[in-house]
Amino acid sequence: MSDAVARRLVLRASRLIDGTGAAPADDPVLVVANGRIEAVCQGELPPALREGAVFLDLPGQTLLPGLIDSHVHLVFDAGPDHAAVRRRLAEEDDQDLLLRALHNAQTLLRAGITTARDCGDRSFVTLKARRAIEEGLFPGPRLLCSGPPITTTAGHLHYCGLRADSLDGVRRAVRSVVERGADHVKIVATGGMMTPGSNPRRCQFSPEELKAAADEAHRLGKRVAAHLLGVEGIQPCLQAGIDTFEHCSWLACDEEQEFDFRPELAREIARSGITCGHTMVGLYRDLLPDREAPEAVQVEQLEQLRALQERFARMRELGIRMMLSSDAGVARTRFDRFVDGLEVAVVAMGMSPLAAIEASTRVPAEALGLGDEIGTLVPGKRADIVAVKGDASADITALKRVSLVMRDGRVLHRASAPVGEAA
Repeated sequence: MSDAVARRLVLRASRLIDGTGAAPADDPVLVVANGRIEAVCQGELPPALREGAVFLDLPGQTLLPGLIDSHVHLVFDAGPDHAAVRRRLAEEDDQDLLLRALHNAQTLLRAGITTARDCGDRSFVTLKARRAIEEGLFPGPRLLCSGPPITTTAGHLHYCGLRADSLDGVRRAVRSVVERGADHVKIVATGGMMTPGSNPRRCQFSPEELKAAADEAHRLGKRVAAHLLGVEGIQPCLQAGIDTFEHCSWLACDEEQEFDFRPELAREIARSGITCGHTMVGLYRDLLPDREAPEAVQVEQLEQLRALQERFARMRELGIRMMLSSDAGVARTRFDRFVDGLEVAVVAMGMSPLAAIEASTRVPAEALGLGDEIGTLVPGKRADIVAVKGDASADITALKRVSLVMRDGRVLHRASAPVGEAA
């Protein structure tokens, strides 16, 4: 099939998950015209919609919204450990990083990702990748880029190159990334595991600095994502008006205590409407570190994660909006393994397949300010569509068997084999 946008393309499949939370539909017929969804129906197509249409039959397959990975690092290489990732980042020049970013973006596309939010690069390389994709030079997902993350001197991800150490410095940093064309702002509120010397349990910025970052970004029409591991950072980020909490791991301030989940603080997050992004692929990676491509997660292998299961369940019970993401690019977190995280959410964390799909389509679309355009398969929205072999409403691993990826009504990828295998 031509990559050109057909005047009217009709997709017929066995199952449709629209991402709204509605029950799956059998024998769906989805009509695409001018890059958008024109109609969604079942059974026979009305005669008025058949005229001039090109039909694509996908028997035994499920149609669903294009997946959204709301946390990736396109210039990172998913090396064997954190030190290797840092070393490669330091060794490569900007041209190398651009090639890597484009390669990684195409890998995301083949895995069914039609929108990806990059949460930290170096030298604004991802903005060049974004432009190359939008100009049609390379196929790829829709990219939302932050440029380098805003951190402190000696802070987590300081080697990405954007440090701020005062109120004025934070405001200047926000203005600089927006001036360069960033879609959103990433601020590193606490330390992180990847950076020696930073403390993931403690805040890097003062409450006033966090609020200055959020206020300045919002004044300029941009949303703010905060890297947030330690519980110490939650209240300041809430008060600052940060838009999304990345990781939200509830690490305790005291190193003698691993986690410190605070229900009342969780209720505040829920009341605020903030969306928490959970980078679940790392759990899959850490559970099965010695297997290159594990087939399935076994529940008995997750015994050591009971505390995490409890926190995840409590956050859901208390009504926190949650989206699933990957953190692709960090150590051993490959760009073709997004669905591993969804599998963990279903098998280990108690999500249904439909809830996991919603948490990687509609919920992130709304959190990123794109809910009116993408995230669900309803008439009028952009035709970002994925087809997978099998019934994804019953088997989340069906999402590993991507057969078709469409973005804005253009078929950008067709495959006869699961992602990661030779076509």
